[in-house]
Amino acid sequence: MSFELPSADSFAGYPAVRRSRGFRVYSPEGRRFLDLYQDAGRGMMGSRPQGLILRFKSSLEKLGPAAMPSVWTQRAARLLTGFFPDHPWVGIFPSFPEALKALEPVYGGGLPPLWDPVEAGYGRHLPENNVALSIWRPFLPVPCSDVLLPILPGTGTWGGVFVLSRKSLNVPAPPLSPFLLAPQVYGIRLFFRWLHETDPDTYANFPRGPWERLGPYLFPRCREDEHTELVKELIARGLYPSPEYFIPSIIPGDYDEGEIKQLREWEGKWNSA
Repeated sequence: MSFELPSADSFAGYPAVRRSRGFRVYSPEGRRFLDLYQDAGRGMMGSRPQGLILRFKSSLEKLGPAAMPSVWTQRAARLLTGFFPDHPWVGIFPSFPEALKALEPVYGGGLPPLWDPVEAGYGRHLPENNVALSIWRPFLPVPCSDVLLPILPGTGTWGGVFVLSRKSLNVPAPPLSPFLLAPQVYGIRLFFRWLHETDPDTYANFPRGPWERLGPYLFPRCREDEHTELVKELIARGLYPSPEYFIPSIIPGDYDEGEIKQLREWEGKWNSA
């Protein structure tokens, strides 16, 4: 399921990451790679957005790492309902599996299919009818869904997983550590502002290369059984793509012509493939 992070096996053949900065990751040997993975969409503002590290340090000094109820739960809910006004109920869970397990009683013990735009026509189409449970991905329309799980900074990695519903759900959620939730609220606020200010057309200048593009998302044009070889070729050219076929790569918010020069040169090769 594409909401979850890829397994360690999916990254076989990838360089180890020693550090990251902005939209670049660096191997232990100092080689730089342009990050097209971006934590499966959770890092679309790049690594360490401005002020985020300071928020982590501040929250650790003030709050400590223990999981307990905090004011940040209400602040997160207000922030999310402001962006998703049709889904006023907000639950926050430590992980995606825990969120789904908590939702099972709502549906009588069996979850409905989870609609994900990247698995449904590669994000080109919204569902024709209302769905019970769906994912929202940045820059794609909000699907008509009773329950929504948005991809946001930190979702399911260092932060909480948010469940948004049109109606109130009697679903208990364990408290999250405010040490993590406070920086996540800051990151989401920054993210919503960034979404509002970013013109999706700014991604249009990125080379099409071996992908089809939808907004910032890059979907491989090769067959699924050819994806591993494509990934190897991209890594050899200094790119860090999504490791899984059904999780799109993402155009970085910052890149220079030198980093994508070979993509432009090889565009004809992939267009004729």
